[in-house]
Amino acid sequence: MVNTVRTGKCIAAFLALSVSSINLSHADDIQRNLEDVKCLAQNIYHEARDQSVVGQIAVAEVTINRAKSGKFPTRICDVVFDKYQFSWTIYKPRIHEKEAYQEIFQLALDMYFQYNPENDGSVYYHAQSVNPDWSRKLKKTKIVGKHIFYKFKE
Repeated sequence: MVNTVRTGKCIAAFLALSVSSINLSHADDIQRNLEDVKCLAQNIYHEARDQSVVGQIAVAEVTINRAKSGKFPTRICDVVFDKYQFSWTIYKPRIHEKEAYQEIFQLALDMYFQYNPENDGSVYYHAQSVNPDWSRKLKKTKIVGKHIFYKFKE
């Protein structure tokens, strides 16, 4: 069951921390952070809502790792909506499972503000049911649920 009170408290805490030191130059940063959390949540929802929390975290890490890699756009929203990177963005589906989305939004909020750079460095994944050509150029890092994850070869 979704803990909307917890989700609401987390968002309120984030806003309180942000507003406590706000000036006009920080207002845009706060807005960008909230937009990036929303984009991260949408990506997790559409790519892994039927996966375990571990699988959802792995998808979140890929998205954040890309933004921090220097090889992709630096904003989460730009990573998510980069052309042909995540198939769901082509079709722009709606969010129908509101409770699942609320739980995933909480996860996205946690991942965004408590990102652990000591993860495996995965920047790509695909469903196990396909074998894309690009995967041969990368190093496999793990299999989680229905997805195979990769990072750049060193």
